[in-house]
Amino acid sequence: MKNMLAAFLAVFLCLPAYAQVGADEAWFAGPAVHTVTNCDDSGPGSLRDTLVGTSGKRHVEFSVSCDLTLQSSITANVGDVWVRGETAPAPGFTIRGFPLEMKRGAMKISHLRFRTGTNPAWPAGQDSISVTGATPSGSDCTGQRDMSNIMLDHVSASWSQDEVIQFWGCNIANITVSNSIIAEGLNNAGHPSGEHSMGLYIGPGVQDALVYRNLFVSNKYRNPVIHGGATAAVVNNVVHNSGDSAI
Repeated sequence: MKNMLAAFLAVFLCLPAYAQVGADEAWFAGPAVHTVTNCDDSGPGSLRDTLVGTSGKRHVEFSVSCDLTLQSSITANVGDVWVRGETAPAPGFTIRGFPLEMKRGAMKISHLRFRTGTNPAWPAGQDSISVTGATPSGSDCTGQRDMSNIMLDHVSASWSQDEVIQFWGCNIANITVSNSIIAEGLNNAGHPSGEHSMGLYIGPGVQDALVYRNLFVSNKYRNPVIHGGATAAVVNNVVHNSGDSAI
């Protein structure tokens, strides 16, 4: 009983240390709604069109479920958006082939599956989800951030050639990765560095990241790794079958 009480107090007392870290979920309330109505790579009603062809603060919802094999990366760099995979009918929505990239604004992604995979015709070294800010100049990460409030919640991501999920750049702040499965980064899939099974990478300059209640499975490295210069709280995650190193 004494040990259980000590453990409870340890968790309770550390709550203030990370309660204000990560994304602000209230940011995503109340915008316009755009609906994914088909499983096409592009064009009206496609996921790409709702993320790239529209602007402003918005929710993306789904009236279809499918396995979408992208023909190129989707780069979301306009406005603030919540991609609400939980609105898709069963069995849900899966993205394959190329990554989802975020380069500007705020974004929340929930209840989506990412199964990137590999193909000789595709570029080498792809992530499943990539959040990329400004490239650091040496060790200098000064300057205004233009990516804040990035939330990945109840996401299942796997089968990447590089990191399964990557945050990289100087202008990224207030991110949350929670309640998600980050699994099976591919070890021999054509990455230029050779064997390269990686889970979650929080790169230099990323500030106020929260990695909370996730399951890391069968990634050889980076479960997760926090680069020097980044700030993050890593709380209550499970790492299974980590290969050479867990963190």
